[in-house]
Amino acid sequence: MRAPLLPEPGGDGLLRAVGGKAAVELSGNTDGGAASSIDHPGMTVVHEFPELAETWSTEYLLAHCEGYRVDTPAGPLGFVERVLFSEENEPQALAVRTGRFQTRLVIVPLNELDEIRPEWEILRLRSIPPS
Repeated sequence: MRAPLLPEPGGDGLLRAVGGKAAVELSGNTDGGAASSIDHPGMTVVHEFPELAETWSTEYLLAHCEGYRVDTPAGPLGFVERVLFSEENEPQALAVRTGRFQTRLVIVPLNELDEIRPEWEILRLRSIPPS
């Protein structure tokens, strides 16, 4: 069993090596650290290649995650079909296509996201969304 890939306590939003990976905690701070201007407390961006950590902003990753696989604690849920934006043109929710033969669209608010793995194109949710 792998150790959880979570940022060290501190909440300063700075890049930290966690579990052999680079992680950025999104705490919504504005002190010039690596945190996003979008407030999604507790969300983590895990980069397999630490040198890429500063390549993509969190806003960019969230706005361009169409096609990413979405996992829950119970296993895979589906794939991101569309990113839904607020009136301020910020990512607000994800439309996730689930099922194999009989598909349906599930709307997942961004505050349900626990982790983003851009190199693997995977998003992990905190919990299983309601049916």
